[in-house]
Amino acid sequence: MLTKHFKLQSELGPAYTGGKFLMLKNGFSFAQNNSEVSLIAVNTGKVVGKVAQDNEDIINFTVSPNCKLLAATFKNHLVRVYSLGELTN
Repeated sequence: MLTKHFKLQSELGPAYTGGKFLMLKNGFSFAQNNSEVSLIAVNTGKVVGKVAQDNEDIINFTVSPNCKLLAATFKNHLVRVYSLGELTN
C-alpha cells in the first residue's frame, strides 16, 4: 500500500454557520456567525476583519453598492456603519 503524508500549511475554520452570506466582486465575502460578521479574503480563505458588538447579536447586515461600506443592525436596535478600510486595518 502506497501512503503519502502532507504537511499542513494553513487551516480554515467554518466561515459560514447559517447566517447571511454575501460574495462581493472585489475579492471579499462577508459571513454572519451569530454575534459577528467576518470579512473573508476569497483568494486566501482567511478572515481579515470582523464586526461585533459586546453582548449583542447582529440581526442583519448589508453592503453598499460600491462595496466600501457595511451597515450592521444589532439586537439592541443599534445600526453601525463601517468602511471596508476600517475592517481590514
